[in-house]
Amino acid sequence: MAPWDLASVVLKLLSLLSMAMVLGGGFSFFLLVHREQEIKQRVLAYMIIGAGTGIVATVLFFLVQIGGVNQTGLSGMFDAQIGGILAQSGLGYACGLRLVGYIGVFAMAPLAAWHNHTASKTRAFVCAALVYSFIVLLLGSSFSFYGHVAELGLIARFAILLHVVAVSWWIGSLYPLLLVFKAERDSILRSVMERFGQLAVYIVGFLIASGTYLAIAILESPNELLQTPYGSSLLLKLIGVAALLLLAASNKFFIVPNLDREISVGHLRSSISVEMVVAVAIIGITSYFTTVVGVSHG
Repeated sequence: MAPWDLASVVLKLLSLLSMAMVLGGGFSFFLLVHREQEIKQRVLAYMIIGAGTGIVATVLFFLVQIGGVNQTGLSGMFDAQIGGILAQSGLGYACGLRLVGYIGVFAMAPLAAWHNHTASKTRAFVCAALVYSFIVLLLGSSFSFYGHVAELGLIARFAILLHVVAVSWWIGSLYPLLLVFKAERDSILRSVMERFGQLAVYIVGFLIASGTYLAIAILESPNELLQTPYGSSLLLKLIGVAALLLLAASNKFFIVPNLDREISVGHLRSSISVEMVVAVAIIGITSYFTTVVGVSHG
């Protein structure tokens, strides 16, 4: 793999993880809005770290694309002429939307903290929710400006937004759920997990529906799943998602209903930890194949 490609893969991985931290962290904050303040503060810190990492990864990713076009060494990353051209392309628009979205986290965090301390909790909640909705729209829609989806219609662009948001909500919520184990009683833990399980049904539905539509729109025939590198990457992702679904189903139907038993609490913690590892692997596969491998029909 060429150095520029390797750098692009690593930075895309960081960017996707950052997006999961921001979107999943925000989703978790509102899920845990009535829980202990310590948990909410740690979730907000999780979002801020994700946003800061996302800003750095996005800027570096854009510079690496300039360097990849220029092919003149590290100094080529700062070629103003090529940078200007890329800034006006779909890649530039996508990076711009992401930067604004990540910066929005630093506006949401004070509003969310205001919710913790002010008597006007409803107003603070609404303001934070509005800013978060804006962040979701910016980060999710950034994927529709370049890559395979940019060549498709509006439905595909909406599908990729839905897909990215659903994946980020799910994956990015796993770490905040682990925080609940350390700060809440077993009865509260069960309540939170049951609520998350109810919402996860809709998230998984969005994920499967949007992913299926995108696969049909991008691949010309089912044979491409086995005959093209892109299809092979999609199959690997599907295997990973299937593993996540099995773990999630096990949590929802077998472990969470028995959280009054200490052994079940340990099993749930381990299951969520395994989900996080599988999720990172899926993001890594996505980063590699969307950077190095394109759709090859025929």
